[in-house]
Amino acid sequence: MLIKRDSDKKLRGEDIPAGEITEHGMYLNRRAFMTGVAALALAPWGREAAAQGNLQPLQATKNSAFQVQDALTPYKSVTTYNNFYEFGTDKGDPAAHGASLKTRPWTLQVDGLCAKPKTFDIEELLSSRSRSEPTGFAASRRGP
Repeated sequence: MLIKRDSDKKLRGEDIPAGEITEHGMYLNRRAFMTGVAALALAPWGREAAAQGNLQPLQATKNSAFQVQDALTPYKSVTTYNNFYEFGTDKGDPAAHGASLKTRPWTLQVDGLCAKPKTFDIEELLSSRSRSEPTGFAASRRGP
């Protein structure tokens, strides 16, 4: 791409339309591109590991300079602390009142500016989680 400018004018980002920098299709396929690059970069190590069969764990020694001497956080503190204010403004309120949240029946409605508006039942979402992706639904997933 050739951009002709006067020598006294400086080139600024807002002077260039976004479509001239990166094509829309290329922008949407950046994740597939990065996945392909990573697979290509790691391919030699994958073949080597597969050829070796049983790999032994790496031998390592602990470095005392990087060991934490603090006591462990009590189990009750770890399992009850959170910042969700739906059940109250105190840090302990969600743990005390969270059991009252009813998760059945629960639905998710997808509507607005979308091709196929639909309402999902929580059971449908949970059952499709094991079929589609290991981590469940991805909010950024694009496709048909």
